[in-house]
Amino acid sequence: MQLPDSIRATIAREFGSSQAAAVELMLPSENHLAPNPPYERVLLAIIGLADGVVDDIAVYCRAAIADWRDVLYWWETPELAAEGARHMQERLEDDDE
Repeated sequence: MQLPDSIRATIAREFGSSQAAAVELMLPSENHLAPNPPYERVLLAIIGLADGVVDDIAVYCRAAIADWRDVLYWWETPELAAEGARHMQERLEDDDE
């Protein structure tokens, strides 16, 4: 998957070169986000919300695939981000059962 240079730079800054490749592989492609997301902005939100924690990338990617507007909302209202991610993780775990 080809990522914008700004996203690659943000990943390198937030996760370091040792984890950058793993993070890049975890990010959803634009085709997995529907309908018509502001793709670069969604990726920046996922990376920002993860706050340097690789495992959190997976949580926010799953949330973005379910509804990318959630991650944008959480990113823009950080006081709700942790609560929103917890709720999403619980919902996704219920779906897996």
